[in-house]
Amino acid sequence: MTKTAADTDMNVTLTIAARLEEGRSRLEERFLAGGEVLAATVQSVGQMVTTLDDVMKAMDQSRIDAAIADLADTAGTLLTLPEAQARRGAQLRDLSCVANTMADQVEDMLTIIRFLRSFTTTVKVTGAGAEGFDAFANEMLSEITEARRQADLFQATLADLCSGIQSAAAANMEVETAYKQVVPGLAAALTSDSARFGEYHSKIRSIAADLTALVRGIQTKIGRSLSALQVGDITRQRVEHVQKGLALLHSEASSGEGLAPAEMSLYLRLAALQADDLVSEFHEGCGTVMSNLSSLAADTKELLAMGKAARGNASAGGDGFLAALEGSVSKARRLVCQVEDAAERLASVCNATASTARDLALSVDNIQAIETKIQHMAINTSLRCSRMGEAGKPINVVATELRAIAEQMEVVSGRLLTSLRTLEEKAVALTSPEEEGIGLGERLDRALASISDAGSKISNDLNQLAERGDGIARDVSRNVASLDFTRDIGTVLDECTLQIEEHAAALADPDAEIEEPSEALLRLADSLYAAYTMARERQVHGLVFAPPVASATREAMPGEDDLDAAFF
Repeated sequence: MTKTAADTDMNVTLTIAARLEEGRSRLEERFLAGGEVLAATVQSVGQMVTTLDDVMKAMDQSRIDAAIADLADTAGTLLTLPEAQARRGAQLRDLSCVANTMADQVEDMLTIIRFLRSFTTTVKVTGAGAEGFDAFANEMLSEITEARRQADLFQATLADLCSGIQSAAAANMEVETAYKQVVPGLAAALTSDSARFGEYHSKIRSIAADLTALVRGIQTKIGRSLSALQVGDITRQRVEHVQKGLALLHSEASSGEGLAPAEMSLYLRLAALQADDLVSEFHEGCGTVMSNLSSLAADTKELLAMGKAARGNASAGGDGFLAALEGSVSKARRLVCQVEDAAERLASVCNATASTARDLALSVDNIQAIETKIQHMAINTSLRCSRMGEAGKPINVVATELRAIAEQMEVVSGRLLTSLRTLEEKAVALTSPEEEGIGLGERLDRALASISDAGSKISNDLNQLAERGDGIARDVSRNVASLDFTRDIGTVLDECTLQIEEHAAALADPDAEIEEPSEALLRLADSLYAAYTMARERQVHGLVFAPPVASATREAMPGEDDLDAAFF
């Protein structure tokens, strides 16, 4: 080959090498930028996965289940209130009945006292002039007057007591009526609304779980795409090896010896085969990357839809049945306040009744003491009349009647004491707290606080997740759209491959055989073989040249691209 022809060949080779360098630079720049974009997206998605994990942990199902169970139990307790209130009403009526009986008994006692006073006045008139009778009659009238005063006081106190019991009974009746009208519907609403909230909470957990799975899937796909970007580094290395082959050829030609046209053509056909194979591998790898990224379009669309659904559920929880549940709990709380107020009023009346009953018992004791004194005075009068003979008989008759009436008064006072004991016992029984309604207010407050906190947190978390999901969907869509790894690069590599093939064909007939390769050709082939880092390059090399003997061991070792293939 003449020097002019060799120079022309070398110029062509340098032109092709320069064009390859252009493709290599674009390749490196494009894949570096794409890697940064995908890495940032992976980080953003990873942050959302962390947030979702935190949200799932915060949605403590056991706490909500406990609150709902507490509400359901409270609703059941509310249903017992009308019966308990009716029972208290019956007890109040019994108490009122005892008080009314006592009023009749006091009236009987007052009637007896009037009789006693009348007969005592008769004794005074009948015994006028008789020694000692006048003083006796005055003393007895004094005792009867005291008994009347005690009985009048008793009657007035009992009247106030009856009035208080009747007022308590009337108030209890109002509450009882209200309970019958309100409690059944309220208990049903509490049960229904709490069950709906439980379903809502479970649904939200399901949405959050689905959202987590979807975002993890997006994270995995982007991660795989990021790993698959190694095809860019693989392609870069293979382009550099083709460049190295052309540089070796140029160096050989510059040394003055050069290669025969047929050998140069064969060597360039190897370069063309390597270029064609790396272009094929490049398009295949980029296709895998873009296929992974393209599949994200459906995921981001679903992510946006789930974000919209999350916002809708957040609104439903805040403005719908969660508000209804809070309203039901508030109504129940007001009802419980009525229960507590009614219980306090009843306890006040019953405590007053028990205290008054004890005080009245002392009054009855005083009256009984007067009765005893009257009886003793009547007995003494009878004895004195017996000593007076005929003159004392009229007074004795009256004195005997006084004793009989005093005995009646003793019977009435005994009944009154029995009624007072009964009244006190019933009043004390009514002041004893019943199981129904105890702690209802605290339980309702606790359940309402748990549900309100959970509802508020769910609403905030859903809105936050929806906003972050929208942001990720937009970022992924925008980033994927901006990534085009093959634009210009594939064209440059295809052109270089074609130029190498054309140059090789121009140098010699592709079918021409070389009987004995020169040492220079074999040296070039071996040097190029030593630069390979991919098993696929060595396989292509073997289509043209046999591998060097020293490389047989290395041939058996797994190459870097073998590891990459295993990884992907």
